[in-house]
Amino acid sequence: MDIYQFLIEQSKNVKYNNPYRAAQLRLALILLAVTGIRVSELFSFKISQVRTLFVNSWIAVDRFKRGPSSHKAFLTREEAKFIQSRLIDFEFMLYFKDENSYIFTAENSTKPLEREAFTNLINKFIKESSKKIDGQPILSSHSFRIGFISQLWKDTNDIEFVRQTIGHAKINTISLYVEDMSEKERKKRMENISSPKDLVIFLNNENSEKYLD
Repeated sequence: MDIYQFLIEQSKNVKYNNPYRAAQLRLALILLAVTGIRVSELFSFKISQVRTLFVNSWIAVDRFKRGPSSHKAFLTREEAKFIQSRLIDFEFMLYFKDENSYIFTAENSTKPLEREAFTNLINKFIKESSKKIDGQPILSSHSFRIGFISQLWKDTNDIEFVRQTIGHAKINTISLYVEDMSEKERKKRMENISSPKDLVIFLNNENSEKYLD
C-alpha cells in the first residue's frame, strides 16, 4: 500500500478545474488497490455498488473477460479500514448522483466515461507520479492488479483461493501475474517447509533410485 499512499498524496496536488475529477481519480485508485480489478471493470460501477464497499466491505463486480460473469470482491480487515480514508470523496460524489448513477461519468453526464480516455488519464497521472519514486519504477493502472495478485499469493500460498478471489477462469492464468520471488524469499519459504512424511518414506526406500531422473 506504500505506493498507493504516495499516489494518493500526489493526487491531492492535481490541478483540475474543479474537485470532481480529482475525487474520481482518488476513488479509482482506491478501488484498483483494494480489489485488484481491471480498469475496464471500473466503468460499470454504480453508486449503490460502491456504497457496499464502504458499508459491508465487499463489492459486486461485473466481469468483462473470461471467468465468472459476476463476482464479489471482499476486503481484508486492513483494506476495510483503509478504504474509509476515501469516504469523503465518495460522499462528495453523492452531491452529483443518485444510487443508480454510474460513478465514473463526466460531471454533467449520466453515461460512463470512455474506457480509453479514462485509462489514459489514470495512466498519465501514475506515470508522472512514479518519476518521483526512488528507482522510478514503470507503473500503470494494471500494476495494481499485478501487485494485488502477487501479494495475495504470497500471503496465502493457495493458488486456487487466489484464482477464485480474483475471478480468473483458469489457474495457469495466475502465473502471468505473480511477480518472481527474490532468492531471500525463496530461501525463507524452503526453511519453513517440513518434508512430507510420504516423501521421507520414498527417499528411504531402497528401490526409490529407479524412479529418480
